[in-house]
Amino acid sequence: MNNKEKNTINSNIGRSKFLPTSIIIILSFIILTICGMSYSGYMLDSLIYYKNSNYDSMAKTTANKVTDIISNDCSTIQDYANEICKLEYPSVNTYIVRAYLGNMVRYNGYSTMYIVNDDGIGFDYLNNDVDISNSEFFHDLDYTTQSIVCQDDTLLYIIPTIDDDNQFKFFIVAELPSVISSNKILLEDWNDMGFYILDSDKNVIAYSDDADPNFDYTSISYNDGQIYSSNQNDIGTITFSKFIKSIKSVLTSPDTYPTMWYEHSIGVNDWTIILGRSSTNKDAEVKDLLSLSIAMVSTIIATFIIILIIFMVRNACANHKLKKALYLDTVTGGTNWLKFKQDAYREIQKGKNRYALVSFDIYKYRIFCDIYGHKRANEVLVEIDKIMNGFIKRKEYCAHNTADNFDMFLLYTDEKSMRERLKEFSSQLSASQSLNGLRFAFGVYVADNKNVSINRMSTMANMSKDNDKLKDFTLKETISFFTKEMHDKIIRETEILKQFDDAILNEEFQLFVQPKYDLMLETLSAGEALVRWKKSDGTFISPAEFIPIFENNGCIITLDKYMVESVCKKQRKWLDDGLKVVPISVNLSRASFADKTLAKNILRLVDSYKLSHNLIELEVTESAFFDNKELLIDTVKKLRSYGFSVSIDDFGAGYSSLNSLKELPIDIVKLDGGFFRDIDNQDVEKSNIIVYNTIRLAHELGVRVVAEGVETTEQINYLRSLGYNILIQSYYYSKPIPSSEFEDLIKLSNQPLD
Repeated sequence: MNNKEKNTINSNIGRSKFLPTSIIIILSFIILTICGMSYSGYMLDSLIYYKNSNYDSMAKTTANKVTDIISNDCSTIQDYANEICKLEYPSVNTYIVRAYLGNMVRYNGYSTMYIVNDDGIGFDYLNNDVDISNSEFFHDLDYTTQSIVCQDDTLLYIIPTIDDDNQFKFFIVAELPSVISSNKILLEDWNDMGFYILDSDKNVIAYSDDADPNFDYTSISYNDGQIYSSNQNDIGTITFSKFIKSIKSVLTSPDTYPTMWYEHSIGVNDWTIILGRSSTNKDAEVKDLLSLSIAMVSTIIATFIIILIIFMVRNACANHKLKKALYLDTVTGGTNWLKFKQDAYREIQKGKNRYALVSFDIYKYRIFCDIYGHKRANEVLVEIDKIMNGFIKRKEYCAHNTADNFDMFLLYTDEKSMRERLKEFSSQLSASQSLNGLRFAFGVYVADNKNVSINRMSTMANMSKDNDKLKDFTLKETISFFTKEMHDKIIRETEILKQFDDAILNEEFQLFVQPKYDLMLETLSAGEALVRWKKSDGTFISPAEFIPIFENNGCIITLDKYMVESVCKKQRKWLDDGLKVVPISVNLSRASFADKTLAKNILRLVDSYKLSHNLIELEVTESAFFDNKELLIDTVKKLRSYGFSVSIDDFGAGYSSLNSLKELPIDIVKLDGGFFRDIDNQDVEKSNIIVYNTIRLAHELGVRVVAEGVETTEQINYLRSLGYNILIQSYYYSKPIPSSEFEDLIKLSNQPLD
């Protein structure tokens, strides 16, 4: 590698910048020390929490026991109720019924038990009259299932009794005291804790006999040193406050566990049970664990610092290689556009020199790729990059952008000298044997405003390129400067894009249809959907103006869907009106065919209008074949498998028509109007030969033909003389007309033209 190449790499890659090793080590030590202290403190907290961690499962077990007790009680009462029901209550033999109730009170710890009818009137186990008809809960009882309610600080089990005929007989009601024995519910190892049963509004409806009856649920908070834990969600969660607390606990460990509260559902009426405990910490293993943790963390810190030093040395070498790779263009091997943008931005922000961004590309590069292949095309790009790097001066930059597009950031004095310099560069390119015969289009944007991004400069330089002039083969290059007119064009395009969403919403895009006529019968056979934009103020925007803008911006995909749906709506309406409709084709942009889900989306849309698939034809332009051939072919196959016809538009306008006809599984070929327009007398015979053989070839391949641009009677007669039944779509029969006028043609479609 020579010195010039090394300087170029150094300029493009840039110098690596590292913090001094000593600073990184010091910072690492401080950070790791703090983390180590935090870890040690956190271990202390974890040990404390660990001693309480088993209480979560114990709390769940307690909640389950409460649920089981309630379930067993209700089941037992239900069994008694079934036995009582067999006594055919209300019989005169109420003594047996009261005996049943008395046994349940004595053996289950209920305050009382009684039976009431559906009016709330009855008697208790001591034969006292009972009337609960005015109780608030009574009118809400379910006659088919058990209920558990809280009334005046008393829990009530209410069990309805249903006889064998599925008829309601009576309610059995058991009253329970609000104070519940801890021994009945709590586990053996949890006798130092109390529990409370809360309703859905967090009111205490029952509590253990060792709990505070005046307990206030809202007193559980972080502010008074207590920790509320629902299933211990806060344990193991590191917060900033816990981080600080953990560091402090390294030197001063707490003497008391925090009060831990656990809340679990008991599966009844959205009721929950909460339990809590508190005890004194006198465990020596806490401090032993703390000392061990500090020693372990110190060892880790020392080891890590040694590893860090080794890593930094190796990272410095790897980082240099990484930056080279980051700024490397994978096609040309030179610097990429990312580095170009950085360098150009840096220079323009300095403001010391005046610059121009020059964008250039190869004329008809795609055709070059088709002829010579991508390997040869890439070799051309490498050669251009090499010559370009040798052409630029100090404080100038260049890079391969995309495909065959290159950008240069050149020092600028005036337009004349820039033109001369670019002509010189074009001569250097042409002088290369591997580039001989290639021609280039240059676009120049003078960077007078440093607030304009490099991306936008490149876009505007690209916009200024004049590729059309290169159709004159005497020109080696074109050099065009970005002008005010181009700026105005950008503003106009921006305005059109801003109006797009509202235009879609307000249905300003109107459906026009150009009829297609059977050549032999001269009857309406099909149509092509075309879009026209009529703004709300009545003015029209030409498709030639807005279509290219939408294609470049991506809005064309939305417009494609809009047009397909517009055609579906019309076809559906005409069918509902009893008309015999004809197939209508819809153009789909290259951008739409880049979507892998296009075929399925069209299928869903057409099916949503319950249309036969043969009424919708999809058109693809031949140029789409060059974007992603595999994806295009796959999408076309899917569309045809769904029953849609697919046509290739502008056939003959490109340079690979026969190849695309061979590879694309299409149904229809639309001959480009260029075969018929502006043909000198001496070219008529050649044109007719091409047209005849193209039509013959299409028919032999089983592909239908539509001829566009047929404008004269002579052309019509010639096509008819060939003897092939093709369709004609041209002004000879009809220009594109509004869908309402096309509807009138459908109504007359059974009548041959005069």
